[in-house]
Amino acid sequence: MQKASAVHFFTPASKVSCRNMHTSRNTPVAIISPCYNAAAFIPHTWETLLHQSRQDFIWIVTDDASTDNSVALLQEITQKDDRLILIQNEQNQGAAVSRNRCIETALAQGCTYLAFLDIDDYWKPAKLETSIRFLEENNAHFSFHSYQKGKNGSGSIIHAPEIVTYESIVRTNSVPTSTVVLRAEIVGDTRMRNELRWNQDYVFWMDLLRKGYKACGFDEALTIYNVGHKSLSSNKLNKALRQWRILRDYTEFGLFSRLRFFFVYMFFGTFKYLK
Repeated sequence: MQKASAVHFFTPASKVSCRNMHTSRNTPVAIISPCYNAAAFIPHTWETLLHQSRQDFIWIVTDDASTDNSVALLQEITQKDDRLILIQNEQNQGAAVSRNRCIETALAQGCTYLAFLDIDDYWKPAKLETSIRFLEENNAHFSFHSYQKGKNGSGSIIHAPEIVTYESIVRTNSVPTSTVVLRAEIVGDTRMRNELRWNQDYVFWMDLLRKGYKACGFDEALTIYNVGHKSLSSNKLNKALRQWRILRDYTEFGLFSRLRFFFVYMFFGTFKYLK
C-alpha cells in the first residue's frame, strides 16, 4: 500500500505570459484554472469573473497544450486586462501539473486566498465575496458551497454539508473543485499528485484535511457545474473504479476500512448524482 505524503512540485517546460509576472502585486485572491481545448467556454467564464462583486483577484490559467484557439482567446484577454496570467505547457501534462503551476504562481504572487475554477464552470456574482467572508467568519482553513448542475443553472442543486473532515471526505467527495476557496498559507509543500489524470483535486483536499485543517461548507449555490462537458466524471463505473484506487493507494486505512468506505461511497454517491 502506498502511503499518502506531500508531493513536491516539479517544473516541466512551459511558457509564461503576463505583465509584471515576477513582481508580487499583493492581490489577495488567485483564481486557479487548468485549460485544455476550452475555447467554447473561455469568453463566458471570463465574463462571470468580470461580474464578481469582489474584483481584487488575478486569474491564473495554465493551458495544457490545447489544439483549439484557447490560447488565442486567453492572450486577447491579457491584452485588455493584466489580471490574467497565462502559462502554457509545451506538452499535454494533465490537470494536476497545470493546477500545480497555477498554485506555484499564486504563492509567488503573495496571494492570501486560492480559489479554484474549472474553466467550463461558471460563478454567480457573489461567489468570491461570499466565500471569503464565510471563511473568515467561521475561522475556517477553506470553504466550499452548494452548486447547481447544468450550463444555464437550470438543473438540480447539490447541497453542501456544513463541515468536511478527513474521514468524511474519504467516504465520498463532497467538495467540488469550482466551489473551493482556501487560505494560501495552509498549502505549504502539498501539491496535487502529478501522476493522477483524474481526481487529483479530491486527493489534494484529502491531503490537506489529513493535516487537521478545517473545511466548512455553506448552502448557497454559487457555482454552475457543467456536468455534460466533464466526460471523465460521467461514467459511473469508471468513477467507482477510480474511487477504489484512491482508497487503495492514497489513504492509510486497512482493507476492511477501505471496503467499508467504498460501499458507503457506492450507496450515497449513486443517490447524489442521480438527482
